[in-house]
Amino acid sequence: MSLKTYFANPAHSTVQEQLVETWFIRDYILHATRQSQTPLVAHSDIDLFGFDLILGLRDRDQLLRVQLKAFNGRTRMWDVHKVLLQQGGIVVIANPSFNGAEPTITYRCLTPEGRTRALGRTPRKAHTGKCMVKFGDVKVVEDLLHLFEV
Repeated sequence: MSLKTYFANPAHSTVQEQLVETWFIRDYILHATRQSQTPLVAHSDIDLFGFDLILGLRDRDQLLRVQLKAFNGRTRMWDVHKVLLQQGGIVVIANPSFNGAEPTITYRCLTPEGRTRALGRTPRKAHTGKCMVKFGDVKVVEDLLHLFEV
């Protein structure tokens, strides 16, 4: 079975989410170390506060809470916790591709304008503490250290 076939199956969505998170952490560490930075990564073991990861750099006094979403080409909107966006957290949409000989991935992050638009939207599933991010609210990010500047 090809990777593309495997990950196209909704029954494997949890494995795809694990792959995307691991891939993102790997890429973050590589981006940081290539720029002589020491990366810090922490996981959120529960999905109660709206973020999956906490990123930092040893020489900066800034921590970044990240909600990581996998983009499979179909879903173009995601419900996220309002407090995450209100307190400076960021949403990263990871788009893995299994079309070539080797899998690839691209990342998109929520823009400041997208944050404002998202906070003004009601979520797909009714919830007073959540809002909706749409695909049009994000932009491609090549260097994951730029997430600290968004």
